[in-house]
Amino acid sequence: MRRADALARLLDYSLRVPGTKFRFGLDPIISVIPVAGDTVAAAISMYFVREAVMHRLGWRVVRRMLANIGINWLVGVIPVVGIIPDAMFKSNARNARILREALLAKAAAQDAAG
Repeated sequence: MRRADALARLLDYSLRVPGTKFRFGLDPIISVIPVAGDTVAAAISMYFVREAVMHRLGWRVVRRMLANIGINWLVGVIPVVGIIPDAMFKSNARNARILREALLAKAAAQDAAG
């Protein structure tokens, strides 16, 4: 979980707009390169999906993560304007939270079972 949290922080919260509380990460910066940047950011975001699959968290979890990545990619490919919603959506932080919740639920189910 530490790696997932660190990646989410790097991609979604590592920088702050001076004089504000608004934080963003490398994801919208990478996305400045039209289409290719968003595609690279989406590929990096697939780390969360990989972890969910490796931990056998189920297709519902994987689908939610893929939906977040897809929304972020679709919004981000809009030239110029897409950078702002891309910085606000924070799909990686959402996917890190989904991963954490699913892992905790799986651990609780295993504890209850045995």
